[in-house]
Amino acid sequence: MKMNHTSFRGRLYKLRLIASDIAYGPCPAPDEEVEQRLTIMRNGMVWLSRWAFGCGIKPTLICREQFRIGDNAVTILFERMEAYFS
Repeated sequence: MKMNHTSFRGRLYKLRLIASDIAYGPCPAPDEEVEQRLTIMRNGMVWLSRWAFGCGIKPTLICREQFRIGDNAVTILFERMEAYFS
């Protein structure tokens, strides 16, 4: 099977990473952290949220943080991501 590959073109303005520890195996405790969500904007704003297993139907928010990182760090990160996916 031949796959068509289209390279990324343009600029990134938002990067969102979601890390989840939910998998097969024993059920986590309701207060056990199972997911982190990180959003980075090109202007340096960052949002980080941490989620617990909760009742098992919908995760429960543990905490949410908002902060800013330096323009140079964001520029380097975004340029490298753009280059990698180009």
